[in-house]
Amino acid sequence: SELELLLLEGRLDEAQALARQLLDQFPASARVHFLGGQLAYRRRAYSQAADLLAEAERQSPNSKTRHWLGKALTQAGRLEEAEAVLVPAAAEYPPARSDLAWLYERMERPDRAIEVLEGVQRDQPDNDWVTAQLQRLRARGLTPDRVQEEVETLVSLGEEIPDALLPEYLDSLLAQAQVERARALVTESESRRPLRALISLAWVCHRRLAPDLACRLFLRALPEHADNTKLLAALEADALKAGRAQELGDTYRTLAPRHPALWGRLRNLMKRLAQQSTGSHPVV
Repeated sequence: SELELLLLEGRLDEAQALARQLLDQFPASARVHFLGGQLAYRRRAYSQAADLLAEAERQSPNSKTRHWLGKALTQAGRLEEAEAVLVPAAAEYPPARSDLAWLYERMERPDRAIEVLEGVQRDQPDNDWVTAQLQRLRARGLTPDRVQEEVETLVSLGEEIPDALLPEYLDSLLAQAQVERARALVTESESRRPLRALISLAWVCHRRLAPDLACRLFLRALPEHADNTKLLAALEADALKAGRAQELGDTYRTLAPRHPALWGRLRNLMKRLAQQSTGSHPVV
């Protein structure tokens, strides 16, 4: 269908206009609701995606729709509802198992996430992504010293640190105030690691209150994630703490013609910067 083609090509604004039209014309079409739900998910409108996918599932129940519904509920933060959907979906539709593992990670139940991924690994022993996720989840249960030992063993054997293990390694360095080693790891990673890995490192720096490193990494991701409001909020907070708000404002000005919502964020950022400079605070 035309809507499906627009989704495949990433033409989301055109797809949005067509989806509205099709939903009005075909309110009883499970397929239209399913594609509309996928579109809303791609646009990070997760609550809307969950509503559309739930309607598609009501009209024509199937495991693929339940999988997408579980994904949307997870991203919307409705974790218990997501579990109720994803557990049966994963039992009959293997692609849903990875998202069930991610849900358990979001629920702070890493043992259950590992259990699910171990099942996937038994069926797909050559799946490098699953192997990497298991490495990362198992590392979460280690002390900072133990994580560093694991990494140093890999390096001594001439092996590269897996992308999935990098966040835990960086977290261990920052937890022990090994700032220079953390900075060196970020510098090395910037030139060699994919953007997804850099974003993971940025979130570690954000949580560990290393705003300069976090800002540096988030800025690398900004052009491709200019509509990710969660990332933008973290980046703005880190830029203000690190004294890089003016630099971020310049980047917003460059990107805003293609992402108009950034104009509003730019105004708010400059207002917060001015309040910071004068020592004033907004009335709560």
